[in-house]
Amino acid sequence: MVGPTPLPPLVVHIIHELGTGGLENGLVNIINGSPPGRYRHAIVCLTTAGEFAKRITAPGVAVIELHKRPGHDLRLYWRVWKALRTLRPAIVHTRNLATLEMQFVAALLPRVKQVHGEYGRDVFDLYGANRKYNLLRKAARLVVRRYIAVSKDLERWLTETVGVPPVKVRQIYNGVDQE
Repeated sequence: MVGPTPLPPLVVHIIHELGTGGLENGLVNIINGSPPGRYRHAIVCLTTAGEFAKRITAPGVAVIELHKRPGHDLRLYWRVWKALRTLRPAIVHTRNLATLEMQFVAALLPRVKQVHGEYGRDVFDLYGANRKYNLLRKAARLVVRRYIAVSKDLERWLTETVGVPPVKVRQIYNGVDQE
């Protein structure tokens, strides 16, 4: 007797908002271009998804809006925890500083691989030198397994300024590599 076919691994992409932008466009293209049956995808938006979510054509992609309040919304961590616990991902992929803290929430789940992508610097920290932001990034090195940098500059910054070991950083232009 043959048991049920196991489901492909679920990748949960945590982003600030699924609005119009380069990071968001790349994410939608990755999901729509993924070979069927290789991965399943879900998107957790810390704020909202908006009309851009309609561009997702891959079947079965959950888009979850957590409606983060302006400022520091402490209840957001609980909502992320509940969403991740319900989804049971194999991989959690956060993008940019706005979502990096959620890697600490994901670290509470068993057997979850953690990936963080740097797709550009924050408008309030164009040179990646903000001490507070970099302390958060350095703390996240303890839980993030792999980093994606979309440029050589960001790759160099992650290794030299943030102190991420080079073996944990992969530079992929535009953050898209279907292989």
